[in-house]
Amino acid sequence: MKTQFNFSKNNASILFNAEKGAIGLLRENARIDGMKFSLALDNKRLNPLLKATVASSDKNSYIFKAHLSTVEITMELFYDTLSDFFGCKFIIKNTTAKLQCLGDIIFQANIKNLKLGGHRRENYSILFNNCDGCAQSGTIPLNATETLVPFYLKPFASGKCSSSLFTMIYNKTNQAHLFLGFKHPFCAPHRFEINPSAIIAHLSCNCELPPKAEKRTDILLFRLGQEPFETLQKYRMFFPVRSPSAVTTGWNTWDYYCTNINPSRVEENMRAIKKIAWLKKRINYIIVDDGWQHSFGNWEPNIRFKNGAAAIAKIIKKSGFIPGIWLAPYTIHHTAPVMQDHPQWLVKGNSGQPKMYGCSALLDPTHPRVKSYIYDMYRTLYKQGFRYFKVDFVQDLKQGEIFFNGVNPHRAQQTAIHNIRRAVGADAYILSCGAIDGMIGAVNGCRVTLDIRSHWEWIQRNTHSLAVRWWMHHWLWENDPDFLIVRGQKTSTDLYPNRFWCTPHLPDQYGIWGKRMTISEAQFWATTVLMSGGALILGDRIKTLTQKGLGMLKTVFENHNSQAAVPIDLFKKDYPELWLRKGKSASLLGILNWTSKRKHYRVDLAELGFKTNINTVHELWQNRRMGARKNIFECLVNPHGASLFKIIGE
Repeated sequence: MKTQFNFSKNNASILFNAEKGAIGLLRENARIDGMKFSLALDNKRLNPLLKATVASSDKNSYIFKAHLSTVEITMELFYDTLSDFFGCKFIIKNTTAKLQCLGDIIFQANIKNLKLGGHRRENYSILFNNCDGCAQSGTIPLNATETLVPFYLKPFASGKCSSSLFTMIYNKTNQAHLFLGFKHPFCAPHRFEINPSAIIAHLSCNCELPPKAEKRTDILLFRLGQEPFETLQKYRMFFPVRSPSAVTTGWNTWDYYCTNINPSRVEENMRAIKKIAWLKKRINYIIVDDGWQHSFGNWEPNIRFKNGAAAIAKIIKKSGFIPGIWLAPYTIHHTAPVMQDHPQWLVKGNSGQPKMYGCSALLDPTHPRVKSYIYDMYRTLYKQGFRYFKVDFVQDLKQGEIFFNGVNPHRAQQTAIHNIRRAVGADAYILSCGAIDGMIGAVNGCRVTLDIRSHWEWIQRNTHSLAVRWWMHHWLWENDPDFLIVRGQKTSTDLYPNRFWCTPHLPDQYGIWGKRMTISEAQFWATTVLMSGGALILGDRIKTLTQKGLGMLKTVFENHNSQAAVPIDLFKKDYPELWLRKGKSASLLGILNWTSKRKHYRVDLAELGFKTNINTVHELWQNRRMGARKNIFECLVNPHGASLFKIIGE
């Protein structure tokens, strides 16, 4: 009996050893041996692929079958010619007359069997993508320790991290890498775990399998390669593309005012914007964020907005802007009338009681009455004139366990956002703030960072998250890097730039306390937002900005377009410093100094892919022309600072 099956495509080979139930993958000078699958059945962990037999095959796939006493397992290994990925999927069929309890399928790749160019594992790093947009993502060395990483990566020290959608382990010396990703991440709570010894993929199948019924899993994709940027770009081909559009621009109440907002503060900032001719031309939306409503779950205007939501929408529209509004539609405080009046509308826990976290509960988006309630709420706001909808905390639905129609939390998220889309129509802009996996194909924009604060620590962590999600921009959605803020030392006349966050009982992780950002740090963040190519939503109190602060904003607006820059040294350094946006006649190069010391850089344009006919290199923050001898120039970048170069020519 043949126990090993091999097929090769595009300089890559995949091998399945049925006797050992293990998969191997080989490509160029990278390889991994002995990747194994196991299945949880009635709380027992089994390896059903041992001694599997070939059911069928063609030039791009093999289908294997294994028979246990209670289930039949079908596994297809295939090669996708368009994306150059290998993949696998499973069908589990209950062959008995009894109910079977199906658990996760676990795919485990031991790192000791992973050879990425033969270099030491000290050179290996992990790229991880958190399950929520507003949660930390980034890169971290496989052998990191708490003393060697910034505070925001300490939970992931020693290489222990989880990832959703995709993950990658790579060699910083030669960029050889192993990529793992799910094709339909919004179907179920799939996830990856990575530790110093193994990469573990969980294909979530948790369900009760009735007699003679079958369960089909998502597709797990994997690829070995030498060009990680190419791998990310090929991976996104599995998702529906969102056509590029004009950059979304606006001003939002949240970052400066928090919940302490009223119509007069909105009007003050609109007047300030209109007094600045170049800014007035570029701002489209005015967004009223948290603080306009009575409470979570009671989405009626509070006393500060006593004339109602329609009135503030009318004021914004009359001022020449497009009204926007924030809601967290499925999160309700325990005092909200809807919770008291309709407890049957709530997401349940396994106990059958409403799922509570703190003082809040969640509306079940799959309940017919909730669908109508949310639809009517958003339809009313649309009719009142709002065209921008910031939808927050939908990711909290993942905490639910029992939904009305029996779907998993990921499917519930999809139901939630598609119901809102149906209510506001195709012409409205929907921003997902928090939820990420289930939003693909349903939203215009997605927050891909945490909330920003005017402190260096938050600038640093948000830039790190943005670096690993640059490829999502204008494919899955328009990336939203959070607010473009510049207020700080010498850029604002306000002595307390976060004064409405100054509540002493809150812990430091809320970003209230900390040294005000310097001009260099403001330039670092402004460069990051500019190079993201994403939405430009201002968060400062406009009238308090100095000429230096306004000058920074003007530089960003004048040089921004919808193209995302590539952090070209992302897979060579854990904190990417060189961000490049290439254009036909002009390109932008951002250099970010993450360190606390002034740093010297030598830039060779030829190494960045430029030809010899460069006409001009202009540093935009300092507004000075650089001398480039043989397409090489040098610069000094301030601590926690940035240089921004406009390169004319090819």
